[in-house]
Amino acid sequence: MKRLRKYLELLVCVVPIMVIVSCNTGLEPSPEPALLRVILQADPADTTIVIGDDVFFASEGDSMSVSVSQGNVYLVDSSFATLHKDTIQYLDRTYTYNLLRRDNGFMEYPIFESYVPPGDYNRLEFILKADYVLLTYGFAIGGIGVPMESPPEENELRTFHFDFTMKAGEVTEILIYLMPFESVDRYQDIFRFTPVFEIANVENKGTYQ
Repeated sequence: MKRLRKYLELLVCVVPIMVIVSCNTGLEPSPEPALLRVILQADPADTTIVIGDDVFFASEGDSMSVSVSQGNVYLVDSSFATLHKDTIQYLDRTYTYNLLRRDNGFMEYPIFESYVPPGDYNRLEFILKADYVLLTYGFAIGGIGVPMESPPEENELRTFHFDFTMKAGEVTEILIYLMPFESVDRYQDIFRFTPVFEIANVENKGTYQ
């Protein structure tokens, strides 16, 4: 009888331990996020614009103001992650850049830098618009300002379809070229902005830690 009682006491102590060890709590650690950085730059090869009968070349002092907002990237299964200006900014704001600013060539602007789930992606999108370009070549100080507008049918949401993979704990950098002058055309007395883009490079930059 004493042996049976000791056996039962031992069984009561051991069984809960077995249950705890074998139980799946559902709180296992999530994978590390990946870091996506999107860079916008004027295409270094796009340096001329035709206005009337004149051809103008990009030069120091030129400017083109473009605004960027509402970035998203889409996983292959159609779920998506929202992109922000940097990793400490979580509000959707519009940021403006001078696409023709120079620093040993056209400036590179990191327009998004956000943590996203690792996985396979196939779409990047954001809103981009421009309303003014200033050309200084061949003119007195102040140059010539060219106001612009988007064509009535133009959707300001820019969508890029291409495949790329985000790895946990690593940085993927996407470089986008915008052809600043090829994107401008004249319609009657209006200069219209229809952006022409190119995915110039997609590169894994290693770990972010």
